[in-house]
Amino acid sequence: MGYLLAPVLAVLCSSLVLAQAQEESVDKRPFMRFAEQPDGGHLDVMAATYRKGDVTVTLHGAVHIADAEHYAALQKRFEAFEVLLYELIADTDLKPYPGMERDTDDWFSAFQVGMGKGMQLAHQVDSVDYRKPNFVHADMTPEEWEEALDKLGKSLIGELISGGTPEPDREAEAKKRQLDIVGAFRTGRGAHEVRIMGARMIAEPDKSNAEPTVLIEGRNKKCLAVLEKQLALGKKKIGIYYGAAHMADMERRLTKEMGFTKVSEEWIVAWDCSASRFPTVEKGLGQKRYRAKQDAQELLDAVTAWRKANVGGQPTWALLRAAQKDGKLPGRADGKDPWGREYVLRSGDAGLEVRCLGSDGVIDTEDDVFVAAELNDGGPPLGGISKMQRKGYWGAVEEARVMTAQTSLKSLHEAVSLYYLNIGKLPKLTDLVDPGVRGGPFLESLPKDPWGNDYVMRGTDRHDFAILSAGRDGELDTEDDISLAKKKR
Repeated sequence: MGYLLAPVLAVLCSSLVLAQAQEESVDKRPFMRFAEQPDGGHLDVMAATYRKGDVTVTLHGAVHIADAEHYAALQKRFEAFEVLLYELIADTDLKPYPGMERDTDDWFSAFQVGMGKGMQLAHQVDSVDYRKPNFVHADMTPEEWEEALDKLGKSLIGELISGGTPEPDREAEAKKRQLDIVGAFRTGRGAHEVRIMGARMIAEPDKSNAEPTVLIEGRNKKCLAVLEKQLALGKKKIGIYYGAAHMADMERRLTKEMGFTKVSEEWIVAWDCSASRFPTVEKGLGQKRYRAKQDAQELLDAVTAWRKANVGGQPTWALLRAAQKDGKLPGRADGKDPWGREYVLRSGDAGLEVRCLGSDGVIDTEDDVFVAAELNDGGPPLGGISKMQRKGYWGAVEEARVMTAQTSLKSLHEAVSLYYLNIGKLPKLTDLVDPGVRGGPFLESLPKDPWGNDYVMRGTDRHDFAILSAGRDGELDTEDDISLAKKKR
């Protein structure tokens, strides 16, 4: 996998950020960077503003696949410009928008979309609404593009290759990380590892080829010709939204040829590569918990039967094993849970309980799996608890139900977060089990709460939403409601 991944990422990086012609100017700098952080870091693109008299032009570096929230933030920024000149090799009347049906014959775009999905990134033309009235096409049409390539005797693939081949150090980086990536996919960290590798490669484009390209210089000339027309129309605040690889040449032309002076710059996060964005899900967790529940019930049944046969005795796993014909406890692994730990046998007020410690191995945490039963066999209660205390058992049962609801809420919350990372918006809870959703289903089935009611999700902001159980009374907005919320900070 690692050997295949390196060249695939190299092609992706070539398609996103091509090498730019070497310039003698010493102030040339990248419009994209990868900021390393202990938890992964982030890939940033630059927005730089230039002034000439009372006119400002802002160069917004674009990356064609990015986090969905990156494009949402840019869409709001673009509203501040009188006109926004954008890149898109297409007919001038084509205005992409989110949800627009894509051309299935466009293999290059399909390749970018596919790689983006692998890294849980959205595609630019699926996320930005180009129908806004201030958006102005400032790129070649397909006919102009083909004509420009024909003049140079090139093709799209040839143009990509002319942008440079992967440098040795980038190939070495891919090979060095290959084992980490293979291991990462096995533990659910694959998308995170691939995103970090891709960000590093994109942020360090090859500079070995100094040949000017139609993809960069030819299209920049077309864009700046549109800019000249907008200036002639009296526009004072103009934005240019072009691939980050275009911006060094674009900046040179603005400052050296058109007399603009840079006045400010800022970095905007395009890819959040932090580990927290990629919650890992233990492989087979649902099946393990289901198995633990079944085994715990079989063990509880065996304990109950032993107490009836041994009135006055205190059951232990050793005594129960001795009572079995094969010397083994009921269940699949002789009293061991799916994580290899022994089940815990204890009393809960006037009841019996068999508990699995779950994946974290810590007792009485949210991921525990347990079953319980009231003592009604006439035998002595465990732990010296009298029958007069049996009423308290039902309090323990209710507490267990609350804990079960909290565990389900946590699972639902994680599934909602994974859905948002893949789709870019909050789901309805029913969307989580839809196999037709990209990347889905995110849950095998929607659970009911311990009282048999549906869980409810409220809120439309990914930073401010809640998932609730109506609790014992079955009515929302009462004191016994149980919720897990994500609130704005």
